[in-house]
Amino acid sequence: MKKMNNKTLPPTQDPQVKYKRIVDSFGDAPFLGALLIAPSCTRGCPGCQNTHLKEEETILEDAKTVGEAIKINPFWDGIILGGLEPLDDKDNFIPMMEVVRFSEVHKLFIYTSFEIEDVPFDDIPLSVTKLYVKTGRYLQNSPTAVVYKLRNFELELASANQQLRVYDRDILGDWKEQRIEIFKEEKNKNALLET
Repeated sequence: MKKMNNKTLPPTQDPQVKYKRIVDSFGDAPFLGALLIAPSCTRGCPGCQNTHLKEEETILEDAKTVGEAIKINPFWDGIILGGLEPLDDKDNFIPMMEVVRFSEVHKLFIYTSFEIEDVPFDDIPLSVTKLYVKTGRYLQNSPTAVVYKLRNFELELASANQQLRVYDRDILGDWKEQRIEIFKEEKNKNALLET
């Protein structure tokens, strides 16, 4: 126990992080990563494909323990935050960033239905040097697919209002947005349903 001004304080402990589960992520990012599924989403996008995740048990664990478990997996080259909404619980975002810090990864991908102005860039650990952020709500009846091409990686977003932004951190710790190729393609939802 630490003492301060003759008062006994409880020992410092690592922040607790809430999440649903951690799984291998193939194709969600331009790297093989640990998908840390956020614990909640209150956005209520009609037709959301991830509502079933809300029914899963929420895990509460030390951020350091989770980060170190990610760190020892030799196949994970970064962390993807998504599944549900990582920015839904602002109080849980800091512990999520502690997981990132303890994992010592340099790549982070945030899938959020919020807008870019809502992303707390200042809370992202300095160890992260490459940041990918998908923004925008899912619009069920959006007729257009937006395809982003990054070197050997192609990401098709679910609706036309969504955007992908890519950032590199410079030597001073500031984020610099990178230029990426964007393609828009018409989706024929009826053809998809018939196959």
